[in-house]
Amino acid sequence: MHYCVVKCSHQGRDYSALLIQHTQDKSVEDLLDEAHRFVQGGKSFVELVLLRAPVAEQFSEDALLDALRSREPVGGGSFLEAILQASSDLTSAFARFPTVPIHVMFLNELAVSVSGNINPTASITPETPVADGDEGFIDQIRNGELEHIVSQSRALLPSVPGCHYLTPSHRQVRSFVRVGNIQYSRLAIDAVCFWLIPFAAKADAILLDTWSISSIGFNLSRILSILDGRPLMPVEMLSQYLEAGVTSQVTAAESIDRLAAELYSREKKLGARAICLVSATHTGSLVNVLRELVDLSDFQLEFDFVALFKLGDTGDAQIRWLVDLSQTSAFMSLVTGQGDSPASIPIDPQVYFPLRYCDIEIEIREDAARDIKDFIVRYDHVDVFSVHRTHITDGPPRHHAIHVDTRALIQSNVFRNRLYALLKGLSQRPAAILSPRHAAATDFVSLVEKFYSQVGNPIPNILHSDLVLRAAGPTANDDEETRRLLGSIDADASLLILDDAFITGARLVGFQTRLRGLEFVGKIQYLVAIARPDSLEYWNDVRRKLEWRHASRRAVHRKNEVLAVETVCLPNWQADRCPWCIEKAHYDSVLQETGELDKRARARHSQLANFMDDGLRVELFLCEENAAPFKLEVESVFSPTGQSDATVFASVASAVQIRRTERPQVGPALGPRRYPLATVLKSAEYLVHTYTDSILRASIIRACTRDELEYTDPNLERLRAEQAHALIESSIVYRSNLRAEMELAIALGKFPTLATTK
Repeated sequence: MHYCVVKCSHQGRDYSALLIQHTQDKSVEDLLDEAHRFVQGGKSFVELVLLRAPVAEQFSEDALLDALRSREPVGGGSFLEAILQASSDLTSAFARFPTVPIHVMFLNELAVSVSGNINPTASITPETPVADGDEGFIDQIRNGELEHIVSQSRALLPSVPGCHYLTPSHRQVRSFVRVGNIQYSRLAIDAVCFWLIPFAAKADAILLDTWSISSIGFNLSRILSILDGRPLMPVEMLSQYLEAGVTSQVTAAESIDRLAAELYSREKKLGARAICLVSATHTGSLVNVLRELVDLSDFQLEFDFVALFKLGDTGDAQIRWLVDLSQTSAFMSLVTGQGDSPASIPIDPQVYFPLRYCDIEIEIREDAARDIKDFIVRYDHVDVFSVHRTHITDGPPRHHAIHVDTRALIQSNVFRNRLYALLKGLSQRPAAILSPRHAAATDFVSLVEKFYSQVGNPIPNILHSDLVLRAAGPTANDDEETRRLLGSIDADASLLILDDAFITGARLVGFQTRLRGLEFVGKIQYLVAIARPDSLEYWNDVRRKLEWRHASRRAVHRKNEVLAVETVCLPNWQADRCPWCIEKAHYDSVLQETGELDKRARARHSQLANFMDDGLRVELFLCEENAAPFKLEVESVFSPTGQSDATVFASVASAVQIRRTERPQVGPALGPRRYPLATVLKSAEYLVHTYTDSILRASIIRACTRDELEYTDPNLERLRAEQAHALIESSIVYRSNLRAEMELAIALGKFPTLATTK
C-alpha cells in the first residue's frame, strides 16, 4: 500500500498531512484502518488526511458530492463506487480518524484537484491547511510525496566523506539522485505519473533522457490514453547522457527521428508536441544540447521540457520540474582547487549509477553513551531495565525489546527531587490534571498531587486514556463529567497532562488533537516521567509541535510547555526486531526443520518463551556451561560496574541508537546501506581492542544489524571473520565465554563468511 506523511507549513505553522493512495481491492474503511496502523507504527501524528483516487480515474467534484450523498455518480470508476459504499455510514467509515479532516485528491480534466472536508465528525478550523484554498498546498504535497518516494527507494546517494560524485554533466557534487530507483513499485510509478499528468496533458509523444525511467514514460502514455481516450503516445528514450559530441548527438538524433516518424505515420501532420522528461537536471546542459540538435535538424517536433528533479540552477525558465532540490547543500557544486582533491565516484552516463561501494567505519565514543550512563549512575540503586518483556497498560499488550520500569523509577527519591524541581519551574499552577488510567501513570499523578497539596489546595484529576468522549455507552456519564471539567478551565488557566513514558508520542498528540476538537483554549502543560524516544531529534520535533499555539490563541499564552523528568534515547523495538524474539525464532526454525533441539537450546527456548511477562534482567546472553559469567570487569564508557546484564545492554543499545540518529560532525550516521555508502561499525573495536569485556561484545553484536556489522569490501570482511574466529577459538577465559554467543550470531547471518566455512 502507498501511504506517506508529508510535512507542510501553513500560516507560519508546521503540520503533518497523511496521503493515502486508494486501490480497487480495499474499501474506504479498510484503507483508513490500515493507514491508521501505518501512522501508529511510524510514530507519526497527522492533522489532515488526503485520500487520493487512482491515477487512471478522473471525475468532477459534483460527481464526488453525489457519491457522498449516496447518489449514484456518473462515471468516475472504482473510487467513487468505494465512496458511495462508505457514504451509507461515513461516521463508521472514518472512525479511525474521528477528528481529522479528510479531503479527496483527484484528477479533473487532467488537472489536480482537492475537495473540501468529507469527514462529518471533523471540524475545519482557521489553522486547517486547505480551509482557505492555500495556493501552495498542492505544491507542498507533491514535493513531500516525491521526497518520500526518494527516501523509500534509496534513490538519494548520500555524501561520502573524502569523496564526491562526478555527474554526467561533469559537475562535482556531494550527493546524487539515481532517479531510476524511484520505480520500486507500481503505486510509486503511478504517484509520479499523477503529478506529471498536468504537464503532459497536451503532449503527443514522450521522450525520456534515459531508459532507466522507461516505466514512468510507458505508464504515463497508458494513463493518458485511459483518461481522455487518446491513442497510446509513442515513447522514445536516449541511450545515454546527451552532451556535445558527434557520437552522442547521432544516437540522440536517431531516437528523435524515430519518434517524429511514428507520429507522422499516425497523425499525418507536422508540428506535433512532445514532452521531454528529464530525470534530473543540474546545469540544463542536456536540454541545451537537445534544443540545438532540434534546431539544426528537421524533426518537425516541438518540445516541452519537464525535469522530475531540479538539482541545480539551470538559468532556464522554460524547464519545469516536479521537485526543486537545487538549494539543498548536497547538490551545490563543490569548489575545486581548494585543499586536498577528494576522490571521485563517477556516475555512469548510460545507467546513471555509480560503479563502486564505499565502506565508512563508525566508532562509538563516550559522547554517544554520556546521557544513558549519567542516567544509570543517577539510578544505580533502582532496577530499571529489563529486556524481552511484553507489557500491558491500559491498551493492548505491547512487546518491548528494552523495557523501562517506570513504576520503579517513579518511586526513587532521586526522581521525586527532579520532578519537584520541574514543577516549581512551571509557568503557572495548573487548574486540573489529565492522565491515563494505568498503574505507572497513577503513581506519577500521586507524586504530582502530593507536591501541589503541600503548596496549595488539591488539584482535580481527570482520568482518561484517550479523550474520545462518547455520548452513549457505559462510559457516557464519566465522559460527560470529563467534558464538563475541561470546559470549566478558563482561557488564562492551564491543564497539566501527565504520562509516565513518551516513546512515540501517540498518546500526547491524541490528547492535543481531541482538546482542539473540544475547542479547549487554555494553556497545555505536558509532563512525562521519562522520554525514551528512538531519536532525540524526533522528541524535540514533537515537543515543538505540542508547544505550538495558533496565532488566534496567543493573546494569553504564547506557547504550551512540554517537559520530561528524564530523557534517554533507546531503540523502540517490538517483537519483529527484539534480539531475543529473533533468537527464539531461530530455535523455532530449527525445530521445524529438524524436529529437535539439544539440551542447552531447549532450556534457552523455554526461558525465552516463559519470561516475557517479567522480562530478562540477567542471563541475557548465551554462555556455555562452566564458562566465566558475563560482567563488566572495569567501568566502561557505557556503564559503571555492578549493573545487571539488561542495564549494560540498554546502555550499549542507546549509544548505538545515538550513532544511528544523530549525525556526527564528520561523516555519516550509522544505518542501513545506501548505495554507494555502507556504514559499518569498526570491527577491531568490538572484536580486538577497546571494548574487550564479553558482555560489551555480545551487546554490540546483538544491538547491531547485519548491515551495520558486515563490510562490503571482501578483504575487510575476511579480516573481520578472522578476528571473530580468533575469539571463538581462544582459550583465554574472558574471551572463550563468548563462544556460544558468537555461534548464535553466525547462525543469524551476522558473520556470513564464517557461516560458509563452518
